Amino acid sequence: MKILLLSAALNSGGVETGTVDLSKSLKDLGQDVIVVSSGGKLVQELEKYNIRHIQLPVHRKSLITFLQIPNIVKIIRKENIDVSMRRAVCRRGFVILPVKLQKLILSQVAMVTTPDIYLAR
Repeated sequence: MKILLLSAALNSGGVETGTVDLSKSLKDLGQDVIVVSSGGKLVQELEKYNIRHIQLPVHRKSLITFLQIPNIVKIIRKENIDVSMRRAVCRRGFVILPVKLQKLILSQVAMVTTPDIYLAR
């Protein structure tokens, strides 16, 4: 299964370290994990574990961040993502909209948010 985790940044903090820990655990379970964030010092941890990181400016809490939605849709399409999970600091609509767009196109993406769960199948 291909899983996309979205987090605003990967510096220090509970959500950030939780994103890295979750990525490692999913990888240990044999899942293919991709993390999208604006970067940070914890990216090194992902790289050590051979977890792919894609850097996009998704850390701002403004409408400008929504300009990244086409890039998220491209990642979902290109990577054939099965599940997308939004970590708490990412805006809810920022992750739901790409999945909804993909539902219309592929109808194959399931989405998990924290704490809500969305299935786009």
